[in-house]
Amino acid sequence: MLLTGVQAIINSGYCVPAGSDLEALTRELTGLLGSPVSALREGALEILWHWGEAGRYSDAELRALGEQTAANLSVGLGESGTDTVFLRSFSALILEMVVLVDLVRAADVDDRKPPLLSPSEVRDWFERALAAFAGEKDFRGCTEGNGWAHALAHMSDLLGALARSPHLDRTHLERILSAVADKLIAPADTVLLFEEDHRMIRGAVMHTLLRNEMEGKFLRSWVDRLAHRPDGAAWGTVFGTDTCDQAANRARTNVRSFLRALYFVLTWGMTNAPYPALVGTAFAEYYDRPVAARDALLADITVALKCMNRPMYRVEQEMPS
Repeated sequence: MLLTGVQAIINSGYCVPAGSDLEALTRELTGLLGSPVSALREGALEILWHWGEAGRYSDAELRALGEQTAANLSVGLGESGTDTVFLRSFSALILEMVVLVDLVRAADVDDRKPPLLSPSEVRDWFERALAAFAGEKDFRGCTEGNGWAHALAHMSDLLGALARSPHLDRTHLERILSAVADKLIAPADTVLLFEEDHRMIRGAVMHTLLRNEMEGKFLRSWVDRLAHRPDGAAWGTVFGTDTCDQAANRARTNVRSFLRALYFVLTWGMTNAPYPALVGTAFAEYYDRPVAARDALLADITVALKCMNRPMYRVEQEMPS
């Protein structure tokens, strides 16, 4: 499909072109999610999201779209700097949309329809989404000449939607947070410049914390893991006498930005900004609940941040045992 065709569908109010087969058109648009041409994949994303959210697909068709985009998450996984990142990244957003349709029904926003997804489908997609997030090596945000890649951000959005599903239990939620920590503390080739830290928080982390199902002991150990290098050493050890571990220092910078952002999101709260169409619905009320572990997390994050620099504060602290 040419760009003119994609734009024509958008300009028409997302009408299916006369004489077109919706199934064939969906396959074509799903393929365009991996296009290196930004306008094509962004347009395909916009159309598929609108059609899914507006009920243009049958339940079977919507599940098939979810299954295809879940499969796309593993295409080229482990590569960095190649065009395969676009298909993984933008497929994550369409899979998020399918999960959200199921969540909206469960929240009785639309009580006329039965649940879309079975528990086994949600858990299967969770496993594939978590594997994709853990295995993603392409940290590029906005690429030169090809627009947004943003795989970490988009996969975090997907994990956030999955974290809300009642079909996932506390163990699943803990695995999400552990995957975020593992991703951030690993030696990095890239400093995250395009608000990936905020997207990890808004998506994967806050949706998980708002479930209020994890024990304080786990959350404290999670912050402590972020406060140290993978081998347990203090982040300050990245600085030698006359050298610096560049990859570890980039990771330190990413972790510090993440913890600072998380501190203020916990302090100020999070709106339902990702889903403005749902303001005033039962779905949106999820964001009004308090995070039960908020005060303990804020205290632990404060200590962690104090430990991440060379000595500079009047009162230095260590992470409690």
